[in-house]
Amino acid sequence: MTSLAACELQASELHFASGLPGFPGTRVFGWVRWGPEGSPVRVLNAVEPPGLQFVVVAPEPFFPDYEPAFSSEHLAAVGLSAGAPATILVILTLGVTPADTTANLLGPLLVNPVSGQAIQAVQPLQSWSTRTPVPFLAEAVRAAQPAATPAG
Repeated sequence: MTSLAACELQASELHFASGLPGFPGTRVFGWVRWGPEGSPVRVLNAVEPPGLQFVVVAPEPFFPDYEPAFSSEHLAAVGLSAGAPATILVILTLGVTPADTTANLLGPLLVNPVSGQAIQAVQPLQSWSTRTPVPFLAEAVRAAQPAATPAG
């Protein structure tokens, strides 16, 4: 599998045949980069209903050991066979600060980078969380904060 960081999607839209959990009627999303050139962050914008957005990122830069399992049914749902190039994304929940941002590692998005067919492939419950802190963001925020000085 390849990530969005390594493989730009050729498709201009993502098509979720069954929608996303909680949003079964929302099936088509456009996507745009969020941030400067080279940013791994994208925003999925629902075509219908307009205004529904999800912030997504390729997991590799933040979770190098993350290896979700995809069944043959998952692969078939997006028109892929085992070993075919694919894109994996995870949905972010933005916090009040970057350090509060979490990633949904329980439900990665499996995307066919050519056709744009996509599915949210929910993993076994014991394997991952829907609210995993994003380590790089938390570390960057801590590093940017001034050191506390003792009162005195």
